[in-house]
Amino acid sequence: MAQNRTFSRAGIFFFVFLLLHFLYDFIPHPVVGTFSGTSEAVFQHLKMGFYAYLAAGLLESLLIRAYRPLLAPRVLFPLLGTAVVVPWMLFLLYYLLPAFFGDVENMVFHVTYSIFITYIAGVSAAVVRDELATARLSPGFRVVILILSAATLVIMLTFNSAAPPLDLFELP
Repeated sequence: MAQNRTFSRAGIFFFVFLLLHFLYDFIPHPVVGTFSGTSEAVFQHLKMGFYAYLAAGLLESLLIRAYRPLLAPRVLFPLLGTAVVVPWMLFLLYYLLPAFFGDVENMVFHVTYSIFITYIAGVSAAVVRDELATARLSPGFRVVILILSAATLVIMLTFNSAAPPLDLFELP
């Protein structure tokens, strides 16, 4: 049962990620661009991962009655903490391919790999979130989660509209 929930949660994350990946193409409005990808830059994908994971958690809380309310500490802190880590899971998993094989020019393989690692990041995040939900989180750990969540949000909002001239923010 718990394993099915993990895969379901990863599926919800993946679906929301895909929605955010293409939403700006259909609705090119600055508000939509705040949450969705506006280009193929690495930062845009990290941003989509962060917002997709938060949105997936919100959807779970609204749609699945067995879950506790979103603002319950055993739901909120694991969700926020994991949402901060999801972009880095995407980053680490994505860059394993070039680490082992260099630049892969086959677009079909590249897209298939990207889909696979996005889903695997969702599975990994669900596992981490479930572990955090069962752990006793100290007040200090909760403060760290809040600080890192706020820092992530500030970076996502600030650099979305005024990206610095760094590789992470430019098209590959």
